[in-house]
Amino acid sequence: MSTSFTQRVAEAVRAEAARRRVPQRSIAAALGTSQQSVSRRMSGETPFDVDEIHNLAESFGVSFASLIPDANKTPALADGVFTQGKATA
Repeated sequence: MSTSFTQRVAEAVRAEAARRRVPQRSIAAALGTSQQSVSRRMSGETPFDVDEIHNLAESFGVSFASLIPDANKTPALADGVFTQGKATA
């Protein structure tokens, strides 16, 4: 069973928070939300939004891309999924 993108982002955030020993309450304060909300996001139950990932990257002092799994992979565009702005499915 493969993990979802949401779960992989949550894993990357958990790993960075653990490396820096940042507790969920501090993450909640940085995001302006509750610890319960952060817990749901860090478990992969609820996805982080782009602004939250950006704020976390700034708080951790890391790049945005470091919190996005496979950020450096070749996009689907290279696989011919889209041609001239239209889906080819």
